[in-house]
Amino acid sequence: MRIEDSRPSLASLVAMLGCSATVATVSSDAGAPSSMPPAFASETQFAGEIARAYCESIYRCPSSEDQIAVIRTLNGSVERCTQIVRARLTEPMVLRNLSARGLARFDLRAAQRCVERVRTACGVMSGDLFARYCHDAYRGTVAVGGACSHSQECVPEAYCAITPASGCPGICRARTALGAACASEEECVRTSGSWPRCQATCVEVRAGAAAAAGMPCGLLEVNGFPSESVPCQDGLWCDARGGAGACRRFLPEGSPCTPDADVCVAPMVCLSDEGDRMGRCGRLTLATTEGATCSEQAAPRVFCDPVAGLFCERGRCVRGGDGRRGVRCRLGDVAAPCADGLTCAGPLWTCESARAPGEACSSDLDCQSGFCGRDARCADVGCR
Repeated sequence: MRIEDSRPSLASLVAMLGCSATVATVSSDAGAPSSMPPAFASETQFAGEIARAYCESIYRCPSSEDQIAVIRTLNGSVERCTQIVRARLTEPMVLRNLSARGLARFDLRAAQRCVERVRTACGVMSGDLFARYCHDAYRGTVAVGGACSHSQECVPEAYCAITPASGCPGICRARTALGAACASEEECVRTSGSWPRCQATCVEVRAGAAAAAGMPCGLLEVNGFPSESVPCQDGLWCDARGGAGACRRFLPEGSPCTPDADVCVAPMVCLSDEGDRMGRCGRLTLATTEGATCSEQAAPRVFCDPVAGLFCERGRCVRGGDGRRGVRCRLGDVAAPCADGLTCAGPLWTCESARAPGEACSSDLDCQSGFCGRDARCADVGCR
């Protein structure tokens, strides 16, 4: 039996631009969860609710990845985190566009269930929000054999097969049964209460019961295949070093720690200079004034507040913008939110109106549809 783990990068958490390899499976109320909001009632509220649920998960769950502590410090609260994450999610824009074109139908009850799943889960990856947790919030209308550019266009029992040989558009094909050969997770059939993985053949992973201190945790494999995702009980985290996960207790402030491996008591993080193998559990600092000293890569870790329009440049907090049209909204991996109706658009990374189909773009976030085509032009829909 062995486990797999996964950790998000700073870019995936702060800039919401993608995911790196891994984050350990964890549980417990180690952060500062907000009160449960009332159930939302429309498709227009879905993107904000999924962003909020993702942020609540970040603040509630412990993690050995110190960049989780970074995003907590940068955002300050679930509310501010929601504002930033909502502005960086493109998938809801794509799905609403498919819905408007009649290629998918929004399922409110399924969307409410997926938001609750994300809110109560730990180790949620930004790239998994829709593929793993909310895949049934939109149900495709294109039958098996029909043309497609996105799997959400296909009926639930199918996926959009796009190959270099076939090109775009692809074809909706029936999902592969458990135990059958596969090339990607997307191909595999989905069953209630589990999610698929492709390990040469399609296998399913089910959620296991929370484990006590010293017990195995993480994504457990039986007979060479992952079959169960086991979190730890409240007050514990999953230490997956050495390939075998075990539930451990948090380290108190001042304790020696290994960066990106040990978990300190929230809101502490393992502080060390970049490249150092050892550090100590301590607090991150958020600078909120222009001209303040900053040191984002070396102890003491001092970050500039992006929500206040500040970015760290050559050791000092410099002012970017306040979210208005034309002001700077991003430096490196760190992005500040733009005002409602505006998006942080490249290549200059200033707050601008989202662009219509046919206009030039450098990322999906530039476009009203959430899709920047291979020709660097916004499009209503296109192959991923």
